[in-house]
Amino acid sequence: MTILIHTIPGDVHAAAVQAALLRKNVASQTWHTGDFPSHQSATFTFRPGQPHAYSIRDAYDSFDQSSRFDTVWHRRIRPPQAPGDSVAPLDREFVAREISRWAGTSLPLPGQDAFWVNDIRHSTHADNKLVQLDAAQKVGLRIPATVATNSPDDIRAFLRANAPRQTIYKPLRGYSWHFGDHQLISYTRILTEADLPSDALLSACPGVFQEYVEKHVELRVTIMGKHCVAVALHAQDKEDWRVSSENKELTASAFELPAALREQCLALMRKLGLAFGCLDFVVTPQGEYVFLEVNEMGQFLWVEELVPETLLLDAFSSFLIAGEPDFTWRRPERPLRMAEVGDSGDYRRFLQLINSHVDRPTL
Repeated sequence: MTILIHTIPGDVHAAAVQAALLRKNVASQTWHTGDFPSHQSATFTFRPGQPHAYSIRDAYDSFDQSSRFDTVWHRRIRPPQAPGDSVAPLDREFVAREISRWAGTSLPLPGQDAFWVNDIRHSTHADNKLVQLDAAQKVGLRIPATVATNSPDDIRAFLRANAPRQTIYKPLRGYSWHFGDHQLISYTRILTEADLPSDALLSACPGVFQEYVEKHVELRVTIMGKHCVAVALHAQDKEDWRVSSENKELTASAFELPAALREQCLALMRKLGLAFGCLDFVVTPQGEYVFLEVNEMGQFLWVEELVPETLLLDAFSSFLIAGEPDFTWRRPERPLRMAEVGDSGDYRRFLQLINSHVDRPTL
């Protein structure tokens, strides 16, 4: 069998999973969508009465319809490249649209009969905080009071109505700004009415404003099929645990999910059409579970690094091989461990190949 992995430069998860698959005697193939079109050619041929044919070729690898994919891991994709200097300025908008449309329509074709983690349509739909909150509430999960808007009046009204409780702001999607050697990241942060910028700026960019939920602990729940792995996160930063992670202050411990909460998590995954996802919860001092969001293609290796007994690399690679939406993991006699795989020559070789696809200007 062969597993197709959509990936980007710097993707250590793809390299680790490829190395794990190799140890399980399963082949893998990567597809770097960000190489198209100047560093990658893609040809699709359709003839009456025959299955379509395709060929994807770049400087490092190639595959075509003779490569049968049993599972497609829709891990990471990068937008295609912007039109090059060979395109006349007057034609660049047209070419950019054609490139974008090509990439969007061709992506589902290789491996279209395979098991997808996750299905592109469902993944795109679920990658939206508002869709997630709506679905979570419908399966019975508690959510924070939230307003998502670009209306200055509605933002101020929410902050006042939420008082004396605190309010946090977070973007619809995380973002980072780069200034030479410096980087700024859009973390979740508590804000007051005095922190708000001008009405013109508030109107220019929508945001998500939520009641701040007091935390006893936070949970990270990784779900693949029906296999659920939960850890409690112990962070110094009480607004966004990623800050503690960046500062090397984050610790974690194994956590047993209550049966009812586990079933609600699985119900949410079914409602969103996801086979894999990483869910974030707050456990309040009163012991209530509050859903925050789900990352439909979240990182999981860091969880195993903090809590080695989770064995997420072995479980996830087994999930891709099984290709079953109702997958349950059974611990093998000698499970693969990230600490071992990450120190292997196979991992370094796969990562070097992935990083050979250097970043280039994209649409």
